[in-house]
Amino acid sequence: MPNISLLNIFTSENDESAIVARYKNKLITKAKFIADIQLLLSKLQQHPEQSWALFDQQAYPFAVALFALALAKKDIILPGNDTAHTLKSLDKLCDAFIGDFEKADIDICVTLEKAAKPVSNNMLPSLDLDNTQLTIFTSGSSGEPKAIKKSLRQFEYELQSLEQCFSHCFNTSGSADKAVIIATVSHQHIYGLIFRILWPLAAGRIFISERMLDTALLVRQLIEHKKPMIWIASPAHLKRLQDDLPWNAASNYLNAIFSSGGPLAADSAFHLNTLSGQTAIEVFGSSETGGIAYRQQRPETEPNTWTSLPGVLIKANERHALMIKSAHIDEKNWYISEDAVEIISEQSFILKGRLDRIVKLEEKRLSLVELEKAINNSPLVNESYCLVLPSKKRDSLACLCQLSPAGQTLLKQGKLAVVKTLKTQLKQHFELSLIPKKWRFIDKIPCNSQSKIDKKSIIQLFEET
Repeated sequence: MPNISLLNIFTSENDESAIVARYKNKLITKAKFIADIQLLLSKLQQHPEQSWALFDQQAYPFAVALFALALAKKDIILPGNDTAHTLKSLDKLCDAFIGDFEKADIDICVTLEKAAKPVSNNMLPSLDLDNTQLTIFTSGSSGEPKAIKKSLRQFEYELQSLEQCFSHCFNTSGSADKAVIIATVSHQHIYGLIFRILWPLAAGRIFISERMLDTALLVRQLIEHKKPMIWIASPAHLKRLQDDLPWNAASNYLNAIFSSGGPLAADSAFHLNTLSGQTAIEVFGSSETGGIAYRQQRPETEPNTWTSLPGVLIKANERHALMIKSAHIDEKNWYISEDAVEIISEQSFILKGRLDRIVKLEEKRLSLVELEKAINNSPLVNESYCLVLPSKKRDSLACLCQLSPAGQTLLKQGKLAVVKTLKTQLKQHFELSLIPKKWRFIDKIPCNSQSKIDKKSIIQLFEET
């Protein structure tokens, strides 16, 4: 495995004048980064609270706080967002808040405004990779994301696997450490955390603190800075690219594009290649497993064939469920996923869909079973069936409902009245993007001769409307 490590941040082997990040249009040196960590560490040491929730929109303050918390031997909880619902859940999990929270006990940015004095690495406590644990969350299937604990050591194993597989992407004119990391994804989730913060820090590369949600701004950054960049993206952004941007000029500085969080449609992948000259490197995985495999979609390749990352062992059980074993998950036991696969070789497989009716929409994980339970709780509904209708432009979440007598009565006022009532109920539990956009009300949900849901007939019903 490559010799990259999070411990390298705190060693004197590398030049302390080396740039680690760009924050508020300023270049941050390694010495400044360590001084900022020390400044925040000294403040944390004045707080007896053990469990801290960390949330910050900017990647650099987040990175400072992450390592200050780790050195202070605090328990670190990384929520996916700072919504009121999330804050209510965090009250049961943590003792204090640090970052952008409205009720933050420590505001990182205010703390960093103070002039941090350079410190010797020897003055810092040692970073314990094995015993520093981060609590991260799945993207949530029913509004209640699942908490998952991972050690920094597990993250480091994954970083080494990624470096072994993709270090060539960073090479420019023989230099392997100059490519800058620019991102459109949040670092509060595992993909962004690894690719835009931990990996560049462990490998000695530069990351841009700001999240580039505007593709036009990202393209302008590529052109103006005239430095090789790696774009950390997601399908949600890559499938909505504007054709009228100066892609030809930008492509000169774009070394690679990574995508994760969900599958990138083939036409989006080919369109991206036409615009940028890059074939997206898609990374398949989850919050529980980290990275599992990767693919690059080309017209001549099978689109659902994936290659496992170095150090990741794969096989399928009798249900054809993908099983994984690796050091960054559990090096002793096999993890059984709910992804149906066909194993092609020791290192490759074809994805066949989900076994547990978990789908991903806009990079958010949704349990169709949980959604149906919530819909069936309405006095307007006897039974429901939800599915995703594929589309070249954007997949749509649809719901077929068998209404109760109360629902049938309301339906006389028009379909909109029923839909509005059901959506109002669902908004209490689900994000807007996870609420069905298409609705169909019928007397009985179609079933086949085995009394199982007839999905083909349901799809036809929506196609007819």
